Amino acid sequence: MSPQQRKLLFGAAGALSLLAAWRVFQATDPQAGGDLLATAPRSSPSAAPRPRSNALPSAEICSTAELPARDPLTETAQADPFNAAPPPPPPVVAVAPPPPPPVVEAPPAPPPLPVLPYTYMGSLAASANGPAQVFLVYNERLLVAKAGDLLEGGYRLDQIGERELSFSRAADALVLKLTL
Repeated sequence: MSPQQRKLLFGAAGALSLLAAWRVFQATDPQAGGDLLATAPRSSPSAAPRPRSNALPSAEICSTAELPARDPLTETAQADPFNAAPPPPPPVVAVAPPPPPPVVEAPPAPPPLPVLPYTYMGSLAASANGPAQVFLVYNERLLVAKAGDLLEGGYRLDQIGERELSFSRAADALVLKLTL
């Protein structure tokens, strides 16, 4: 489509739009006598248009003198609406305090580990003549023990290390260590 044809097409569309708008305005103008809602075509151009009435058929016109008198305004209606009194505060509702949290008792602490009744006095390194031995004091008595010996007091010497001795109690398999 050429530019001249496009201009001609847009001009025709604009002219039709203006004509349609003018027709709608004329049809809704009460002074022009048009009625947009009229569906019956006019029989001839010389026929007189029907007069349009905005009043309801059963409505009667009355003056304000015939209206009933109303009661005078109340004080609240006569008061200035911009200087109104603040609303009353909301009622206070007593709320019961929440119940205290249940007391949860902590499980009892495990009993403390028993203290070894032995005091380390020294050791003898392992040699060709025998295994390593340690010298311990128990109730003011000197004990000489090697790994695997059952000692007085119910403990067994399990292991002799460079920096600690490992003991176990035969009654409950409790393992205790004595740091050197």
